[in-house]
Amino acid sequence: MENSKETISQSLGGYEYQYVMGSLIEDNSYGGEGVIMSGVETKDGDSLNLIGTTDSNPYLSLMTTDGERISLDDGGYYITSVVAMLYDIEKGDSLVLVNPLTLDEFEITVSEIIDYDMQSAVFTSEENACDILGIGQGLSNVIMSDKELSIPEGELLQTIKMSDSEEQFDNMTGQMGVMIYLLIGIGCAICVAAVYIAVNMLVTENRSNISMLKVLGYDDKRINKIVLRVNHILVPIGFVICIPLVDKSTDWFMKSLADYVGMYLSAYISPLSFILTLGLICLSYFCSLFFLRRKIAKVNMVESLKDNRE
Repeated sequence: MENSKETISQSLGGYEYQYVMGSLIEDNSYGGEGVIMSGVETKDGDSLNLIGTTDSNPYLSLMTTDGERISLDDGGYYITSVVAMLYDIEKGDSLVLVNPLTLDEFEITVSEIIDYDMQSAVFTSEENACDILGIGQGLSNVIMSDKELSIPEGELLQTIKMSDSEEQFDNMTGQMGVMIYLLIGIGCAICVAAVYIAVNMLVTENRSNISMLKVLGYDDKRINKIVLRVNHILVPIGFVICIPLVDKSTDWFMKSLADYVGMYLSAYISPLSFILTLGLICLSYFCSLFFLRRKIAKVNMVESLKDNRE
């Protein structure tokens, strides 16, 4: 997966602290930049963050998926790319937001899509956010800052540090890495078992032919080449066919995960991964053939003579 710290820090801006206040404040005397942030829902009950701020906010730098700067002061509504992906929304489409407290519905038109996959959110102006939430203009409940502020603990509901979020994300991806390596081990075992069963059936069905080859004077090494190596060409063919399947299945898994965690973790399959995978497949394949060589050696040439006598 892509570097977690770069993924979290990119696109939105340069704030380090996010102070969630216990109540709405009108005059921010603590420093930083006050914004409106609240949870809203879709008509299906899915949660989104509604964020209202201005273009003068020095801690946000919103960019579209086309690399253009976004202006919130034009009164438009901008969704993050993870929201667009989850709900199959494009620029110009409509989205109904529900205030979970009053159950009032607001239909918005998506002006642009923000290039940010780490949060399910809708960005708009302070005026629009206040109208949707039913609060007065000029109020805020979150303060963004690039440095630590002196805010009384009694007025704070939560303090979020970007560095802590990055560390938590690294821990989560580390745990996913352990699961991935476990799946690789299970996959190797399944590969060995599948190849062993398939070739074992081939050997079983050709016992009489193997016995006949022994009668004709073929040694075990030559018989192995005739019986066991006939399917070598299927290994690279199967590997190539599986590449797009793995890419699609991985993307499907990440999109399914985004439904639960509210963020889309784009997976990147490096060339080294392909090389290691091919090595593991070849190792599993040839290990299976090695174990089956002994079964060919145990086939008795008398079986062929008995079959011919019958």
